[in-house]
Amino acid sequence: MKSVVLTIVVFVVVIKSYGQTNGVYLSKDDFSASTISSLKTTGDLVKVDENFNGSVTLSSNGQVRNYKFGTVYGYCNDGVKYRKYGSKTKLFSSYGYCKVMDESALIIYSKQSRHHRSNGYVWHYYSKSPTSEIKLLTLKNLKRDFSDNPGFIDVMSRSMKRKDYLRESNGRLLINEIYISKNGESIN
Repeated sequence: MKSVVLTIVVFVVVIKSYGQTNGVYLSKDDFSASTISSLKTTGDLVKVDENFNGSVTLSSNGQVRNYKFGTVYGYCNDGVKYRKYGSKTKLFSSYGYCKVMDESALIIYSKQSRHHRSNGYVWHYYSKSPTSEIKLLTLKNLKRDFSDNPGFIDVMSRSMKRKDYLRESNGRLLINEIYISKNGESIN
């Protein structure tokens, strides 16, 4: 019975990952163009892991390659992009890789906290482009970055109070739906 269950689990994992693109983005340009470097498809059972120290481990067919934090701009795991943020140079600094949630206008990211006191709180961030600075998604930061777009700020202020700006709407997150409707176009 155990071998049947194990076979089914392995079969499901292989089917789930078949054809997905996994690997690392070595530069900003690679990330912007979604150009994967190194091992490319999960047909080779490529596995990408982010380690606690911020390094990324890429493994496939018995080969393992470690990338120290900062040596890659991001990575892709099971078709989901992750981008580097922060710096290890400062004491108590926040750094790691953020999951890209939506890149239809503003780039929206999420990152689950690993701190033992946070109970896994999920932080949300944004950037104006795939290569611009990543900032914490707060109304204060939005007001600073989009002071020339009062319509966007007004609607986002209400949406943030309702906490609905991260729900899906027309295939993108509501924050991007609001941005596009108040701006008239995507910024990317």
